[in-house]
Amino acid sequence: MNKRYAAHYVLIQPDRILKQHYIELDHNNCMLKVAALTEEIAGTAFYDGILFPSLLEIDSQKLNEIIKEDKDVSLAELLFKSGIVASLNQKPVFIYQLTGVNLFAPEFGTSDCCSHCHIQRL
Repeated sequence: MNKRYAAHYVLIQPDRILKQHYIELDHNNCMLKVAALTEEIAGTAFYDGILFPSLLEIDSQKLNEIIKEDKDVSLAELLFKSGIVASLNQKPVFIYQLTGVNLFAPEFGTSDCCSHCHIQRL
């Protein structure tokens, strides 16, 4: 059975966040599609914040390391530059939830991450 994860925002492109979308995975955790959530779909788990697929396992320590790389660009740009966010492919992915963060704020720094940002693997 396929799994669907929906959220207020889904990050799969470096230049924009998709609002009210879902990610569908097959039984091997490979992404089948990313689509707009226009209606309630049975068996879809909805999460607060931002979801993104990753080929790598990451945690808050890894996120802090990424943020320290360059504090003058947004977190969204850093996630893509570091190769963490996966696009549609045939490889298994992990789905992560980010809450308490503005992905496009260039002033986002490590101190903000420690007090407000939360990352969780779903």
